[in-house]
Amino acid sequence: MVERPVTYALGLYWMLNDMLTDVALRIKNKLEVDIGKVDDAITICFEYRQARNFSLYLGYSSYSTFSRDNKNPQTDSSDHKSKELWVRILLKPDITYNMSLIDIAGCLGETVEVKLNGRDVGTKSFSTYVDLYLKPRAFHFVNIPRITMKISDDMEICVTLSNGHFQQVSFVNLVNTSHGGDNVDVVSNAIAKHLFKTIKEKDENSTLNSDENENQNLNLDKDENPNLDLDEDENPNKDSDVVKNHLWIFFNVKFRNPVFNLPAKDTFDHPCHNRAFTKTFELSKDFLKEVVDSSIFNILKRRFGMNEEEENLQVENLTDAYFAGREHSKDCTLIFVEGNSAESLATTGLGILGRDSFGVFRLQGILLNVRENSKDNKIIDNIMTSMGVQKNKIYEGEDYADSLRYGKVMIMTDQDDDGFHIKGLLINLFHCFCPSLLKIEGFLAEFITPCIKVTKEHDQKYFYSTKSHEEWKKTRDNNASDWSTKHHKGLGTFSPEEEGKDFFRNLENHRKYFVWDDRADEAIDLAFNKKRVDDRKGWLNNYNRMELKREWEEQRSNQVNDEDEENDEDEETHTNYTDFF
Repeated sequence: MVERPVTYALGLYWMLNDMLTDVALRIKNKLEVDIGKVDDAITICFEYRQARNFSLYLGYSSYSTFSRDNKNPQTDSSDHKSKELWVRILLKPDITYNMSLIDIAGCLGETVEVKLNGRDVGTKSFSTYVDLYLKPRAFHFVNIPRITMKISDDMEICVTLSNGHFQQVSFVNLVNTSHGGDNVDVVSNAIAKHLFKTIKEKDENSTLNSDENENQNLNLDKDENPNLDLDEDENPNKDSDVVKNHLWIFFNVKFRNPVFNLPAKDTFDHPCHNRAFTKTFELSKDFLKEVVDSSIFNILKRRFGMNEEEENLQVENLTDAYFAGREHSKDCTLIFVEGNSAESLATTGLGILGRDSFGVFRLQGILLNVRENSKDNKIIDNIMTSMGVQKNKIYEGEDYADSLRYGKVMIMTDQDDDGFHIKGLLINLFHCFCPSLLKIEGFLAEFITPCIKVTKEHDQKYFYSTKSHEEWKKTRDNNASDWSTKHHKGLGTFSPEEEGKDFFRNLENHRKYFVWDDRADEAIDLAFNKKRVDDRKGWLNNYNRMELKREWEEQRSNQVNDEDEENDEDEETHTNYTDFF
C-alpha cells in the first residue's frame, strides 16, 4: 500500500463502494469481481447466505436492478451449480473504474474467499491487511512494532507507531471511515491516556513535561482532531494528545445501525454514546497491558527522552535519530546536508520517514580536504562523533556497525559542481580515516534530484538529465509543448511541502548507492593526495568536460520516474566510486 494523491470520480466511487459493502455483508463464503473482461463492465458475483427474498436495488441511472429469480432476463447463474444460490450483478459505468477489494477482503478475513479477475486478492485476515501498510516502511523504520488483537467477535484492532502525526485506518460494517469518528476517538484516546499515564508514572523527567510537547497537539490537523478548538478545561484529552500523535490505529468493527455522515460515509458519527456503544468499543485491561509491555512503549520512551543508561548525544547541527547508538544502529541513516535549502528539504523528509532511524547533520562552514589539513577541525570532529567512527578501525562483516551510531550515510547536496565537490570531500574523509567503511555494501549513498519537471493538469514527470528529457519529447508526437516545463538548478528550487514530500515518499527512486571497485583507491587518492600534484595535472590535461558530462547524463537518464518504464535495477540504484570521480 503506497500513499499518494489520486484523482477519481467521487460520485462513482460512492456508488460502487455502497454496492460492494452492501453485497459483502450478505455473502456466504465467496465474492468474485471481474473488471473489464466483458465490454469494460464490472461484474460482481457472490454466493448469498439466505435462500429467499433477495433483491438488490441500485438507485442510480448507471445501474440496473437485478434479482435472484429467473424472471429477470439479466440474471445469469449459468456459471454456477443450480444447487447454490448465486447472484450476478453487471455494472457498466461511463468509464472503466479499477477498484480494489483489498479492504473488504481484509475485514472479512478467512471466512470469505475474495477474488479479482479470477485471482485471489491475497489478503486473508485483518493482520495481513495491516501488513500492506507497514511493509513498504520496512526499510524506513526498524522492526515496526505492532499489537494486533481480536477484542471481541465484533472488533479487531492493531496499534503501531506513526511518524509523529496521528494516523488511523478504520472500518465500520466494512465502510471505510477514512476521517475516523467516534469509533476511532474512543479507542485511540483510551490507548493514549493509558500510555501517557504509564510514562508519567515511570519518569517524571520525560519531555512530556516540557512546554514544547504540552503544546505539540496544537500543530495537529484540526480535521483529524476536532477537540483542538475546545478550551483547556473542556478538552480532557489535551495531555494525552501528545502521545496520541505518535500512534497509528487500525480498526475493524461491526456495529448495529451505525450512523455516518452523508453522502460520503467517511465519518462514524454516533449520536448517543449509550451502553451498547460503550460495550462495543471497550478495550480490555489485557490489551492495554500488552501495549505497555511491547516495544511500542520502549520506543515512545526514547521519543520522549525518558532516562536511559545512555544519555542522548548533543552535537552541534545534529538532529539525532532515536535509534542512533542503540540496538538498531546498523539500520540508522545519517543524512548530510549542505545549506539551508537542503536542510529544509531533509527536515520535511523526516516528517515522512520519521526520526526513529533517520538523522540529519548540517554541514556548516568549509569542509576541508583532511589529507592536507592536520589541524583540529570542529566540523570533522562533530561528524566523527555523530557517526561514532573510530579512526583507522577496520569495519567488516555483518556486525560492522555494532560500535557505530549510524550504519548508513546519505549525502544530500545540490546537483551542481559545488554539490559534487562536497560529496567528494565527504568520501575523502571516510577514505582517509576509515576506508573499510566505503567497502561495506549499502553504507554510502547520494540523494539525487531531477533537473527537469514537466506537468500537464494532474500528470507530472521528472527527468534527471537533459538527454532523457529530449528523448521523451521525441516520443510525444509534437505535443510536448502541451506540458509545462520547469528547470531545477538546486535543492532550493523545490518546494519542501510538494516535491520534497514526494521525493521522500519514493526514497528508493532518489537514493543511489556507491559501490566499491578495484580502481576506487587510486581514483580517490589521485583527486585528494597533496603529494600527487603532477599526476593530477596529467589527469586534468586529459579532462574533457563535455564528454564526461554526456557519459554522466547517460547514467542519470535511467532515473526517469516513469511508472510505465522498467529500468535496469543496477544502473538505477548504484554507481561506483571510480566513475563518480
